[in-house]
Amino acid sequence: MEHKIAYLAVRYRRSFTAAVWVVSALCLFAVSRLDITTVQTDFLPKGHPYTALQSEFAESFGGANKIALALEVSDDRDIFSLPTLEKIHDITRALEQTAGVDSLTITSLATSKMARISASAEGIRSEALMWPDIPTDEAGARALKDTVIQTPLAYGRYVSGDLKSALITADLYENFSDYDVLFAQLSALQAQVEDANHVFRMVGEPIIYGYVASLLNETILIVLGVLGSIAILLYLMVGTVRAVVFPLLSGFLSCIWTLGICAAFGINLDPLLLPVIILLFARGVSHSLQMVLRFDEEVSKDGVTIPEGATRTLAELFRPGMLGIATDGLCAAAVGLSSIPFLQKLALIAVIWVSTIAISASVLTPVFLAGYRNVDTRPNWIRQRITAALAALGHLAMSPGRYVVVGLALTLFAISSFSAMNLQIGDSSAGSPIFREDSRFNEDLAAINSKFGGTDTLMVVARGDGPDAQKDPEVLETVHALQRYMEMQPEIVRSFSVADMMVSINRLLHDDNPHFQELADDRFVNGELMYQLRANSQPGQLESVIDSMFENSAVQFVMNSREGDVIRTALARFNEFALAHDIKTASLEIGGGVIGMLAAVNEVILDDQIESIGVALLILMLVCTMVYRSSHAGLFFLAPVALSNTVTFGYMAYQGIGMTVNTVPVAAIGIGLGVDYAIYIADRVKEEWEAGSTVKKAMIDAMASAGQGVLITATVLIVSVLLWQFSSLRFQAEMGQLMGLWMVVSASSALLLTPAMIYIFKPRFVFTERNNEIFEGSLLIN
Repeated sequence: MEHKIAYLAVRYRRSFTAAVWVVSALCLFAVSRLDITTVQTDFLPKGHPYTALQSEFAESFGGANKIALALEVSDDRDIFSLPTLEKIHDITRALEQTAGVDSLTITSLATSKMARISASAEGIRSEALMWPDIPTDEAGARALKDTVIQTPLAYGRYVSGDLKSALITADLYENFSDYDVLFAQLSALQAQVEDANHVFRMVGEPIIYGYVASLLNETILIVLGVLGSIAILLYLMVGTVRAVVFPLLSGFLSCIWTLGICAAFGINLDPLLLPVIILLFARGVSHSLQMVLRFDEEVSKDGVTIPEGATRTLAELFRPGMLGIATDGLCAAAVGLSSIPFLQKLALIAVIWVSTIAISASVLTPVFLAGYRNVDTRPNWIRQRITAALAALGHLAMSPGRYVVVGLALTLFAISSFSAMNLQIGDSSAGSPIFREDSRFNEDLAAINSKFGGTDTLMVVARGDGPDAQKDPEVLETVHALQRYMEMQPEIVRSFSVADMMVSINRLLHDDNPHFQELADDRFVNGELMYQLRANSQPGQLESVIDSMFENSAVQFVMNSREGDVIRTALARFNEFALAHDIKTASLEIGGGVIGMLAAVNEVILDDQIESIGVALLILMLVCTMVYRSSHAGLFFLAPVALSNTVTFGYMAYQGIGMTVNTVPVAAIGIGLGVDYAIYIADRVKEEWEAGSTVKKAMIDAMASAGQGVLITATVLIVSVLLWQFSSLRFQAEMGQLMGLWMVVSASSALLLTPAMIYIFKPRFVFTERNNEIFEGSLLIN
């Protein structure tokens, strides 16, 4: 079948090529409408209890799509000067006009909900601290300062303890995703507000995505640099224009076709996926280069014409090429088993991309090569030395050194496995793993955390069994006890609930007597207190902690760390408390807020990573077993994959790179990609053996031909991905490291471990029976 396909493709190459250009033109037109953006909801697992809880109560208690801004004075003064107070007022008013911001959720010193509640003979009174107007003189500013210090809602929460920073928070609409517009507007506001004495800081998930979008041009420059370095290195190492043009053309065609299909079906491209896109591009380059090098080998033989050489190339490499592409695509599909839409989209893009490589690289490259009239196949001096080095590796595989190679591989596997046991699930640092530690975002986050303890919240909902359930003393007492218990964890800096407000209002109604700073033990009294709260609070002041029917309430825990272990500790402590406290009229449920969403992602990643790796390995075994008609083939090719996996995970643990939704793709997709090199080597040994070569000649010839493609492609791509180290995004730099490491291990396994294992075990799916020939002293695998 392979020979028939090759013959037809080369024979009708003009018609085939014309059809390709037509399809490419249509896809290129569609690419112009591709949406390159980040959608926050894509990172949240569907159907998870935490995300379901957040979605259910987003309108009641606020969503997870939050931003936090801070104005900090850098001189010796505090914020209670007229110029600074005016800036706080201007920032608050500007935020009301900012894209995507729900103006009803804005909280700052300059909003009506930032009020002081007091009691007098006339009753309870709620007075806004700095709304609608700001103080007009220094005396008014001093009076405001004294009032803020006496207002628990403001002091320490929205005005820092040292009085040098003011916090402004707001929610975005849940479906808002134009983060580039939001970031541009806030950046313009930052430029307007900052001066020699004021620093404007901004954090939050939407700010992260806005930063990433703002760096798109830098990312594109790095991509162009990667492509340029691939072209230069290919030419230097191979020495022919065709070894540069056709592999790159294959990559570009797959890119156009895939992105065109995505645009046609409304699938957005997340900028965070670009390193993975380059990895997929590299696979097309790798498969195409194998075709070019094999073509050079075929046409260098006496009496072989260029069309014949192209036909032979396609026919002989059809099986290993398609096997590699099949494992790439099917293993990538395993990532789509996740309930996280981001990973599902990634899997879909990867499957489409890898599928197109079957045409763009495996078929089109020989078809294009068949159009040459004259071909100079003389290798340059670099390629000659590569051939000599590969021959030496072939001899190493047949010498006693092969046992050293296998022993070193096993040792590396053991060490990496031990290190991988410490791999962190979730973020491994307090800051954002997307950015470098010295980035402006992480500096702002650290500064705000130091001033206010933290901005990320974990929400617990006390779900009542009906209206007025929150008036039950047992509910309020349990909520209050939960706060005290959870705050014992150092990373939870404070909490806020309706129970806190009830304690304060109870004290106020008793002439501010500290003895009454406690919860009432009567449902009727609680009802009266809640009525007083509702009647005297400012609009939006209670919405984050209790609903209008007094049926459900929320506890907002503020945390200063996003580390996976910290989040898991908080969840474990909550579960321990909930098991020990059974409430008759309500139930405690955890999962909302930014921390709750991260907890959901971490739990899904842990389960999905195990599942996707298991499915991918099973797919690899089944495909190899079917193609080679040997169950041992599947087991044989697990070795390089297992080594690549464990070394990469071990490196991640050593470097403190957490397993997050951003790093999962490289690890999971790499299972399929990591076996390609080994397949090319093993299949070439099999081909030479079936052509009548001795074991020694088959090994040497395979290393000299297929090994060249492996070594050249891996070297070019490893050097190229190092350019990601220049990215301002830590995430992209780490992805470059992981991709480079994966390629090093995969290529090393293919060139050292695979030949050694072939010669030691001499598996029958490689060395088929030939006149009952037996290999003395070998471990023959049937």
